[in-house]
Amino acid sequence: MSCVVLNLKMKPEANGGRHAPFSEGYAPHLVASGTSEMLGVRVVECSEWIYPGTESKVKFSLIYFPSVNYESLKVGTHVDVVEGSHVVGHGIVDEVAR
Repeated sequence: MSCVVLNLKMKPEANGGRHAPFSEGYAPHLVASGTSEMLGVRVVECSEWIYPGTESKVKFSLIYFPSVNYESLKVGTHVDVVEGSHVVGHGIVDEVAR
């Protein structure tokens, strides 16, 4: 399984973030800085429920790999966490396993 680990900061609900926490199984899109492509991912490992306004390290599977090119997700890359047209969080790629 191909995956990335992000140092993730979720936006508070008052600033356009989610209204509810998430855990394993959550499937947003990631958009790497400087790109507009939405990359499908799914949380496969997190230490606890992730609440709006909090920071955490989260492991995501690259759910469409190898059919979709995830090369823009490199260590140190800044990403937005997107639900539909809403940016609900930001992160930095900490680790890549392909």
